Amino acid sequence: MKLIGMYDSPFVRRVAISLHIQGFTFQHLPLSVFRNIDAFRLYNPLLKAPSLVLGDGTLLSDSSLILDYLDEQVPERRLIPPSGEARWTALRQINQAIVTAEKAVSYVYETVLRPPEKHFAPMQERARGQVQTGLALLDERAVALLPGQHLNQLEITTAVTYRFVAHVLPELLTDGAYPRLAALSAQCEALPAFLSAPLES
Repeated sequence: MKLIGMYDSPFVRRVAISLHIQGFTFQHLPLSVFRNIDAFRLYNPLLKAPSLVLGDGTLLSDSSLILDYLDEQVPERRLIPPSGEARWTALRQINQAIVTAEKAVSYVYETVLRPPEKHFAPMQERARGQVQTGLALLDERAVALLPGQHLNQLEITTAVTYRFVAHVLPELLTDGAYPRLAALSAQCEALPAFLSAPLES
């Protein structure tokens, strides 16, 4: 398998960490959808990161689709419950982390990728507020890992999202904001699976 995309994307990174935890062997191609357009198009003409190319050439893109596929391949190492209320509870909570990450990405687009004369302050503040709301919701239920605990997808995605926000919006995390998230993130970032996919600047 080939995973295409940069680890500075929380969506690429959560896939890479999951691949590691579930025991898949894969090749990482750190191509940017902005700086390596022609090379990325060879794998996915839609320029969607992450993209996962399977051994038979099948292309999967969108992190949630990829992770669902991976869970189906190794049901004994699933990271999301397979069915019932436990599955829907997990998906709802994971979705909060995904939306928070999406809004942080939107903030980057508004402040970094747009030229200064195109900046739109109301959109920037809206994205910041959505990130803060998302972090508060995630912090309410974040729980420290127990020794030897196996990670699930909620913990992976939550920790990846927090680390991404810390990278792009560090001013939101001052004064001990979101202490449960900070503790979970610190634990996760020290694990081999997270160290194998370092966030790139």
